[in-house]
Amino acid sequence: MQSCSRQKDKQKNHQIEKLKLVIKELFKEKDEEKRRLNGIIVGLFTVKEKDKLDKDVMFNRMPHVEAITVRK
Repeated sequence: MQSCSRQKDKQKNHQIEKLKLVIKELFKEKDEEKRRLNGIIVGLFTVKEKDKLDKDVMFNRMPHVEAITVRK
């Protein structure tokens, strides 16, 4: 009777350990996905800021271009 109970306990412990490993792997994958998405967000933000700077430069140059074309 006790050996049957011990065997069931061993099986339960083994299942618990397997579940712990699965959970650990899921958290690892979640962290990796979070880092990947953060990298994408940073990249998009960088592109947005560059576009904004390019637009500002273009608008700053427009009066100079207009002045040059009016003189001719």
